[in-house]
Amino acid sequence: HLPNPFFVGSEEGIFTNRASELGIENTGWGWGARFFDADNDLDEDLYVVNGMKVINGRGDQNVFFENEDGIFNNISQSLGMNSISIGRGLEVFDCDNDGDMDVLVGNREVNLVLYKNNIIQTDVQNKNWIQIELEGTESNKNALGSIVEINLQGKRYYRHYSGANLFGQSIKPIHYGLAHHDFIDEISVTWPSGKKEYFPSVLANQVVKLIEGETKLYSSNLALDINEASKLINIYPNPFENQITFSFSKNISSPLNFSLMNTLGQVVYHKIFQKGFSAPLDVSTANLSSGLYYYQLKRGKDTITGKLLKK
Repeated sequence: HLPNPFFVGSEEGIFTNRASELGIENTGWGWGARFFDADNDLDEDLYVVNGMKVINGRGDQNVFFENEDGIFNNISQSLGMNSISIGRGLEVFDCDNDGDMDVLVGNREVNLVLYKNNIIQTDVQNKNWIQIELEGTESNKNALGSIVEINLQGKRYYRHYSGANLFGQSIKPIHYGLAHHDFIDEISVTWPSGKKEYFPSVLANQVVKLIEGETKLYSSNLALDINEASKLINIYPNPFENQITFSFSKNISSPLNFSLMNTLGQVVYHKIFQKGFSAPLDVSTANLSSGLYYYQLKRGKDTITGKLLKK
């Protein structure tokens, strides 16, 4: 069979076949194919499963290419991911909620194969990550067709959210490996409706949920009851002048950690509300400059963030 092409687009809308240059033209009779950041180093790797018996009555091997500075190297054998299984379907997702992407291969003649990714355990400090769930309101419910962009110290990384794959569609969070970055300067979403929204100052190593039209960012390392978290605390007035007030709808069942940050991500106020606290609390903000601030409220693994404006 002929080499597989890989077309790279330009800003002018011209596509050029760069498969040979990038080292990924020899992928066999490929069926399912996924680009994803397998090692959380900020670039996307490639896995292709081969699902057709060729002349010798056997299929081609599945192939995994590691992205090293834009050049792909076939490391399938060293990873044990080079089986000849007549693979057809392929999906990547974080099946064990540990922050790295696992691989599930659907085969024609043998059972499903799940490859567990353990990269997080090998290098915690340099394998940071973020996963972003989207929910449309004006747009479709799953926000399919959105474009997500993250800003890391002035460098921008994009993902187009479609969920599309061969023989199926997968609705799962958008995953970014962040390498050594433990803080995202800004997440922006261009929704299918055309609306563009910005969510600044986001910590790494969490799953966040962005809802179209809302200014809050909801977060959890596993799952967050958004309604309960957002109803627990009320921070007012907003905009504020020389004071903000915290009020609670019920006694706090476990400690709450509150941080107020400026647009540079610097913490300008921090408070831990202990278990059982329920009374309103007034906090002086006279020493703060006018402008936009971001708050983060953490309870255990759950986090909720939002914006406050000082007049």
